[in-house]
Amino acid sequence: MKQLITLSLLLFCATMFAQEQFEKSNFSELKLNGLSTALGTIEVEFERTINENSSFGTSLFTTFNDSGAAFSYDYDSGITGFYRRYLSKKYASGLFVEGFTMFHSTKILEPNATPDTDNNLLLGLGAGYKWISKEGIILQANFGMGRNVFETNQDKVSGRAGISIGYRFK
Repeated sequence: MKQLITLSLLLFCATMFAQEQFEKSNFSELKLNGLSTALGTIEVEFERTINENSSFGTSLFTTFNDSGAAFSYDYDSGITGFYRRYLSKKYASGLFVEGFTMFHSTKILEPNATPDTDNNLLLGLGAGYKWISKEGIILQANFGMGRNVFETNQDKVSGRAGISIGYRFK
């Protein structure tokens, strides 16, 4: 009987420990990129933690009309997928590096020409920092550079940047 109680207690403790570990890795985050919004683009990001050191996510963005008139080109819309590796001892926060890929549509805004649209795939690397309050409020800053894969009228090198605010939840 003692062995049965001991075994049951061990199984219960192992299950609770495994449940605690599993629950820690089940955080989701939803963020809005304030820097992009200030520049005329709405970008929403979703991130899911894998464990204390890594996560994956995606962001969707779309641009308001004529927001890139000051530049030679303007992202129209796109989707970005990324994998992040956190370098701090805090749970999925602090300093991070990321690899990302972005499929985007770009309007070419050359002077005295009709706007043209190109599609491209950007592969890149980035870095950033994420602060998380005890209430789950997130403030994140990130920057990345990459190279467009396809030969089009777009620049070969491009990037992504953000100053985002969001919320972490289970």
